[in-house]
Parts: sequence; structure tokens; C-alpha cells
Amino acid sequence: MEGKPRTLRKLGKLERFSSVRHALGYYNNVGVTATYVLKTRPTSLEASIYAAFKGAIDAHPALSAITVDELTDAYFVQAPSIDLSKVIRFVERRRAPESCASEDQELDEILQSEHNTRFLPSEGEEHPPALWRAVVSSHPSSPTHVTISFIYHHSIGDGLSGLVIQRSLASSLTDPATLAISTPQPLAPSPPTHALSPPMESLLPLPLSLPFLLRALWSDWFPSRPKGIWTGMPATTPLAVRFRSFSFTPHETKSFAAACKTQQTSLTAGFQVVIAAALFEALPGEWETLGCTVPVSLRRFVRGEEKARAEETMGVVVASVNTAYTRSGTKSEDRAAFWAEARRSRDEVTKLVKKDGRDTNSGLLRYVSDVHEFFAGKVGKERGDSFEVSSLGVVRGEGMGRAVFSQSATVTGPAVEVGIMTGGDGCLSVGVTWQEGVVDEEVVRKVVEISRELIRDLGTEKI
Repeated sequence: MEGKPRTLRKLGKLERFSSVRHALGYYNNVGVTATYVLKTRPTSLEASIYAAFKGAIDAHPALSAITVDELTDAYFVQAPSIDLSKVIRFVERRRAPESCASEDQELDEILQSEHNTRFLPSEGEEHPPALWRAVVSSHPSSPTHVTISFIYHHSIGDGLSGLVIQRSLASSLTDPATLAISTPQPLAPSPPTHALSPPMESLLPLPLSLPFLLRALWSDWFPSRPKGIWTGMPATTPLAVRFRSFSFTPHETKSFAAACKTQQTSLTAGFQVVIAAALFEALPGEWETLGCTVPVSLRRFVRGEEKARAEETMGVVVASVNTAYTRSGTKSEDRAAFWAEARRSRDEVTKLVKKDGRDTNSGLLRYVSDVHEFFAGKVGKERGDSFEVSSLGVVRGEGMGRAVFSQSATVTGPAVEVGIMTGGDGCLSVGVTWQEGVVDEEVVRKVVEISRELIRDLGTEKI
């Protein structure tokens, strides 16, 4: 890194949570992967990719931001420039990916490796080159099919931020001029004028009602644990991330989405109950309860001058909803009960949305005085949630095909983390993350197979 970094601003409350988790080695990163079908073969793939990322850096100041003092009084500085050759890796695949394949082992290997790798400075360097990386994979037999895995620090972006960057890349890679560039130019100067987006608490007031605050305080002072809840093994270090993904055909995806719509629920809510049902079937009968957390974007509530660009800006603007499931209420053979749970799950999200940013768990962060102790104090203790389902919806961008949403496992968070999104090819993809030693691999294998079969069955049944 040449030149002196410029101080930008302090991290916000939610950004600090991700910063501290990263510094402690409790959570590494998040990623959004997209496969592009280019109009023509690039003159130089390396040159085209560098140009596309330069365009993204110019438009999104968060890509040139670096955290300093992650564990203490963390703040962002701007790197004067980024050597793209240090953060973008080009990989030749062993075999060309199949367009309708339900699994992609090579991609899973790439993502598992990336989600096990933090953003640390190289030897002799004070800072990492950037708080993001990219892996560009392709096969010589398909030069117009390129997969870009964009991996980034959670303090500079939530899940939707990864999709924002992929759309920026798509805009460049559909331009014939970008594909015609022949000479790679890896040095990317940081934009001199663009300001970093404000933290969430500056974009939203996040008010808390007295009843909500009192309930939160009661839960903190007198914590209770639901009977028979499964949350994997207690929080433990070190973090070793496991990952696998699977996907559904466009027909299977459309059929399941149609079934959810007919049952007056959302695809995400339906998928929550699918995972709950699959986990119950994969786990011994002694486990009677599961706790699910679902991140919900708060970007729709942004006001003021930031509102117009809230959906196309990198940032961390989320809260989450928690829903409990019982074994008796999610038996897949009882379709009426299954769909009732899916509607209840949708209603929980709707309740949060209707609050217009009020009474959220993100609003409670102002009362956490020591984030380091907050996380370190959880090690060795039982987890609060069984699984997470995080959805990025449907990819919309010219030239974008199959897409995968993935993230690191977390030492102190849910035992299983599931990311879902539907790519431009119409295929619903599912990324499953867990921590080695916290969840048995056989349980995950069963959950994948049961979920796959259940979604196909639900999509083909007459309702």
C-alpha cells in the first residue's frame, strides 16, 4: 500500500460487532458469488476483471476502506490505492461447470477456503490491502463463462452489499469496451471525493419503546432456555469453517415459489420451515425445539439524502427476527401444519417491517458497552439459536446466471447458517455453513438431502 491512509470515520455499533468478531477470530467474512455469461470472449480476462473492479471501487468507497484498532476504538481509514493483483485470484477449474448441476464441489472448495481466511496484513505490512477479496474461476473450454466469488468483511457490508457489487461488476462486464481491454492494470487508486456511507444509527433513529426495552432487560437479567432446544455444541474456538451448497432447477424453484404464494407465505418463510423440518428429522428425537434467526434489511426505512441510493450502497443496515419451531409443529407429512408454520414465519417478518425501524435488536446495541467482553463471555456457553436463514431474493442483472450466498460460520452464533438466493438463471441456490466440531457432518448431509426432497415434493403437489 503506497501513501498514507486517510481517516474516514469511526465504526458504527453494528459495524463494531463485526469488527470485534473478526479480530477475535469468531467470524471471518461473507460472500456473494455470481456466474457471468459474457457476450464475447475477453481479450484478456485479467484485464477485464481489473477494469470491472476499478469501476466498483470508484462507485463504492467502502471497497477502499480498512479498519484500524478492530478490538478497541475501531475506525475506518481509506487506502490510497489497492493493488488488485493482491486481492483478486484467478483459478482454472478442473472441469467446466454444468449449467443445471445441483452441486458444484469445486466452488464449494473455493468458498470453504475463503470463509476460513481472515483479512490480515501481509508480513511487514501494517494493514491488509483491502477488506475484500475475489476469486475468479473459469475453464478453458468455456471462456465466456466466468464465476466471480466476492468475499468481504462484514463491517463494510451486509448480504445485500455483496449483491450491489456483483451488479456493478455486471454493468462493466456487459460493456464490449471492458471485454476488449488487452493490458492488465492492477493498481486501483481510491476515489478522492466520495464519502463513506454513514453508519446505520445515523441513517435510522432505531427508537425503542419502553415495553420492548424492559422485555430485553428481563431476558438479559433472567435468561431462560426453551426445553429440549438443539443448538449444536457450545461456543468453542478455534473457528474451522465447513461449507457446501446445492441448488434447484428453474422449474423446481418456480414450483416451490408458486406453492409458497398459493399458501400465502414467502419463499424465505417456507424455506425456514423446510430447514426446521429437515433438522428435526436428522436429529435424535430428544430435541423438541429449534430457534431460527432471520436477518431483515432495514434499507427501506432510510430517510433523508441517503434514501435515494440506499438500495445501491454498501453498508450494514439490518436487524433480525427470531422464530421458534417445535418438532410436533413442523412434521413434513402434516402439510396443513407445515404451511401454517410458514405463514407464521412470514408474519414475524411482517411485524418487524411494519414497525418502520422501531423496536429492533439492532437498536439495542447502543446499550452494549464492551463488545469484546460481550463475545468473549459467550465462549464455552450454549448458543442461543439453532440455525439462521438469510435470503438475498432474486438476482437481477444482465449477464448474471447462477448465484450463491455464503458466509463464515460463527463461534458464538447459530449452529447452522443457511444462505439462499435465486440466480439470473432461475435456479434457487442454498449455501450451508457450520463449524467443525459443533455440528456433525452427517447431520448436515441429512439436512441437505431431506431439504432437497421436501422442496421438490412441495412444488409438485396439488394444492
